[in-house]
Amino acid sequence: MRPHADIAVRRPPEGCILLVEKPLATTVADCRRMIAAAKANRVYLMVDWHNRWNPPFSHAWESIRQGQLGEVIYIYYRLSDTIYVPTKCCPGPGNLR
Repeated sequence: MRPHADIAVRRPPEGCILLVEKPLATTVADCRRMIAAAKANRVYLMVDWHNRWNPPFSHAWESIRQGQLGEVIYIYYRLSDTIYVPTKCCPGPGNLR
């Protein structure tokens, strides 16, 4: 079963926005099919990934909730460790076939 790819390649309304949770697909071939279908149908295809369960983000949120950081006015948090994501955070999706 390839739920992301199967849904994305159906003909969605022209100009719609199709937001797909990461990973885009489980194979490179499915990614290419999805991209080709989006282009053919003039659809905006985007990938979303919420970091709420990612350990660095969840630890930061817990520290905020416990008041360890004081009053938080603004946060800019960027995950720049590109090795962490495919090897520790979500192994598997990085191994596209």
